Amino acid sequence: MPMVCDTDTDEGPWTVIQRRLNGDIDFNRTWETYKNGFGDLNGDFWIGNEMLHNLTKTPRVLRIELESWENLTAFAEYSTFQVGSESEMYQLHLSGFSGSVSFDSMAHVNGNYFGTIDRDNDNYAGSCAEYHGSGWWFNTCSRAILNGPYRSITDPMVHIDKTTYWFDFPPYTARYPLKKTRMMLR
Repeated sequence: MPMVCDTDTDEGPWTVIQRRLNGDIDFNRTWETYKNGFGDLNGDFWIGNEMLHNLTKTPRVLRIELESWENLTAFAEYSTFQVGSESEMYQLHLSGFSGSVSFDSMAHVNGNYFGTIDRDNDNYAGSCAEYHGSGWWFNTCSRAILNGPYRSITDPMVHIDKTTYWFDFPPYTARYPLKKTRMMLR
């Protein structure tokens, strides 16, 4: 999959590796699809786990941007971000949390493996990918799922665990559907 660069965000340029804008693309995909990447570079997309591994063989900085349905924005940064190879089940390694969010929601999955609807690599009795409806790094599920089903706060189908969320964003909410997310690295 081609790459998208952001030269406008502070300390860029950044390579955009994930984006959720409008829910056009279903992120409940297979291992192979997550491996290769999918979506629309002008809309919702995932760059692909193989590309993520190749881009992070040398540790990178990860920036995660969040926007609520009330247009509140926040970000998290990790000074060290790496994704293992396919044989390592795209294991996540990150450290050096900072940003404007109050809670490090990715700490719970640090050191854990990527899971999809057809590859259960988590520490939960069931399948977190099936339960949450997305591919992501899971431990006993997660406190942040940026690839979850895209739902608005007015959607009658909203279930707090089956949406795109970051624990404690907006502040004082456990899980709350997000309007936009973006993951970038440099």
